[in-house]
Amino acid sequence: MIQYKYTESMLLGDLISLFFPNVCPGCQSALLRHEQMICTVCRTLLPVADDYADPDNPIISKLSGRLPLLHGFYLLPFLKEGIVQRLMHQLKYNNRPDIGVHLGELLGQKLRDKDMHRYFDVIVPVPLHRSRQERRGYNQSTQFAFGLSNKTGVVVEERVVIRQRISETQTRKSRLERLRNVEGIFTVINSKYIAQKHVLLVDDVFTTGATLESCGLTLLSCGLKSLSVATLAQAR
Repeated sequence: MIQYKYTESMLLGDLISLFFPNVCPGCQSALLRHEQMICTVCRTLLPVADDYADPDNPIISKLSGRLPLLHGFYLLPFLKEGIVQRLMHQLKYNNRPDIGVHLGELLGQKLRDKDMHRYFDVIVPVPLHRSRQERRGYNQSTQFAFGLSNKTGVVVEERVVIRQRISETQTRKSRLERLRNVEGIFTVINSKYIAQKHVLLVDDVFTTGATLESCGLTLLSCGLKSLSVATLAQAR
């Protein structure tokens, strides 16, 4: 998990969003009547990945030999101090679940345009620990899943897996330490919803893949037909 640098500009942006919610989360400018969620300028600058569905993209490459996948997708490359970081910050820390839905719809439309949604029976979001979700009010990965579902028609299933404990921050940990940090923290509680199905596991930000690897291996133990993963952003 990436640790975000909370800057003065972010603080100002949060205050603006609090009192004037109809602003672009990328630049804090007022949205025009025809603009949806993100202003035209930020939408133009949004660095949507052109290799989001390639079989050798960074998601697939980093998880190769660690997690057997049918497909791996991501929407945005994560660059610090850029628009993607600002969007992820708003999504996770400033009560903007709608950003997750909107970006999920962008990726969902791309998958539908390539007819790739047909490979999946169910979308499963990586869960937050219950206490953390109660504090935040929502799971950002679930909002991403809802956006994907809106465009693909693939059902979202939240009743499959739970996070048993809160993991420590992954910042400054090596890959091995990250794996140990999330080892055994996921438990499947309703395997009937995913057994013998093609599952798309989704998370918000991909760094080393330790969280997706741990959750994915837990799901695979239930006898899936296949496992694929998708993330909103991928840190390079």
